[in-house]
Amino acid sequence: MRLSRFALCAAMLAAFASGAANGLTLDDYTRPNPACFNRAAQPHLTVADTHIHFRPFGGESVSYHDMLKMMGDNGVVIGGAMGIGQRLPWDARPGCDSYQDCRDLPANPTIKNDFVNAANFAEFKSPDRLLVLAMTFPDLAKPAEIPALMALYDKEYPGLFKLMGESNVVKQALFPNGHVPVTEAQIDQWSDFMRILRERDMPLALHSDLGNDEGEPTKYRALIEYVLSKYPDNKIIWLHLGMSSQQKAMDPLNHILLLQGMLDRFPKLYLDISWGVLEENYFSRYRQGYVNFINRNSSRIITGSDYVAYKNKQPAYNYADELRTSSAMNAYLNDEAFRNIALGQTYLTLLGMNNVYNAPQICPSR
Repeated sequence: MRLSRFALCAAMLAAFASGAANGLTLDDYTRPNPACFNRAAQPHLTVADTHIHFRPFGGESVSYHDMLKMMGDNGVVIGGAMGIGQRLPWDARPGCDSYQDCRDLPANPTIKNDFVNAANFAEFKSPDRLLVLAMTFPDLAKPAEIPALMALYDKEYPGLFKLMGESNVVKQALFPNGHVPVTEAQIDQWSDFMRILRERDMPLALHSDLGNDEGEPTKYRALIEYVLSKYPDNKIIWLHLGMSSQQKAMDPLNHILLLQGMLDRFPKLYLDISWGVLEENYFSRYRQGYVNFINRNSSRIITGSDYVAYKNKQPAYNYADELRTSSAMNAYLNDEAFRNIALGQTYLTLLGMNNVYNAPQICPSR
């Protein structure tokens, strides 16, 4: 008995040291009295990666099976399986895998990635993983098309999609590929599909850049605020805290004050802290300020890797590395925030899944 216990402990410690596992399974989210999560012994990697792009902008994708294996190898139990709402032309020249590879080509909204995700989900069951599929197709500049396409999703995959987004209000990275910011007049025309989302209690996840480093740190702030003011009863997730690769140098304190003010003004606003850009450019620069902010608001914050499944860009786009970078902040959070964000309680509550799934409690510290 001593030997078997020793062997088990050695195996668990090896797994924890490598960051490959955290000991949690989906059963820990459903059983009435699961074991508590021991932060002192288990890794701080995110267990609820709510923001994974299972499909790329173009080129060959990492296979669905490989995506599930990578999640399992890194201890991810809950995954927000997004497609990507835009695709490069199917006959793009070789090497056009990302919009950054082909600035002369349009990256247009499409249903293609979502339907591939749904077909894979339906065919290849993954009972040991909770995957949440998102509708990423909406072209927010053409809102009249959205209700009919939602009806198509309902017809083909009734009840499967639990969230809408990532959808772009303004994404400066796509400007060279033909994207332009949504206008207030177009936002006014969202009423029909926003009503459907409210009826379903379905959140909308928006990429909406705050500004840029060219002297315009809040250039696009009015757009996200207009959305929130126009549709105050919709659950809206503002992705990446409004940051982007075009904005790496905003004053962190001003950023925090702006975010806190918006949370205070808009009770149905949620924030997403996915993407390593936040860790590299903001969290690492003003750690304690962001820790205090996240701890204070953890019931309205979710996280994820923002990994994009480019097969032809491996190993540079390495899931383990991106998860590790985006998880770095978890180590500094208090226990409540860690459970809410890293273990996914806020995400489960946001989606109304907490009647079935709940994150394990954190073990008391000694």
